[in-house]
Amino acid sequence: MTLSCSILTSNLAGFSIIKECDVVKGGIVRIATKLQFPNGEYIDVFVKPHSDLGGDGFIVTDMGFTSDFLRNAWVSPFTNKKRMNYIEEVCALFDLKFEKGEIKTFARSEMELPLAIIDTAQSCLRVSDMVMNQRFKITSQFKAEFELFLLEDLKIAPGLIVNDYQITLPDRTVKIPFGVKSPSNFNLIHTLSCNNPTSAKQVSHEIFIDWYDLERDSGHGRFLTVYNSESSFLKEYDIKRLQDISNVVAFPADQEQIKELLLA
Repeated sequence: MTLSCSILTSNLAGFSIIKECDVVKGGIVRIATKLQFPNGEYIDVFVKPHSDLGGDGFIVTDMGFTSDFLRNAWVSPFTNKKRMNYIEEVCALFDLKFEKGEIKTFARSEMELPLAIIDTAQSCLRVSDMVMNQRFKITSQFKAEFELFLLEDLKIAPGLIVNDYQITLPDRTVKIPFGVKSPSNFNLIHTLSCNNPTSAKQVSHEIFIDWYDLERDSGHGRFLTVYNSESSFLKEYDIKRLQDISNVVAFPADQEQIKELLLA
């Protein structure tokens, strides 16, 4: 099938980022967009007349919901200067402002509303990505510490450790932080470290799905889930669920147990 710009343009012209729209308290229009925060919640943008401030046009704002999302994910924008600077840079890119926890802009007429709504929603999306960046930073740091433990404390030869070990299944590719060859087993090792309960639950679920899919395919080795004993935020239910499908050990608390598993 041959595609052309005219066909794509025509098809996309009928596409809207609006999922639903309604009027809330005070006559404010709420637009639920099809863009999503990292936790899957849809991003809402609100439009209200500017007349109450003595002028014409409209205020387009997220009503502070992006800031609320960050706080709920334990990434408060108000306690870190770098985060505040990042939010202000994102807003400036789209000619928006960040005031009193709200991402907002001004539209002088109804004609300017579509772009103002899109820019506000896109800014909310970019700002909310700080949660994912924080998660990646914490995960990478814990992974590096555990790898150092494998190399320096357990004296496992670098050639026996595979970083980001990938397994191709019929319907997807699974990437595991470590594949480690021991005398009697090939060990697949997932590392888990989070800075808040929400991320811990999400990541533990993702790890469980990986183990579940690999178990169904069979023959891939022994499964180890290594979680950060100093800041895991894991609930007992999540640990028990992972224990049903893998060996679960804490690092650095359970170093001797890890040694027994990997050097046996």
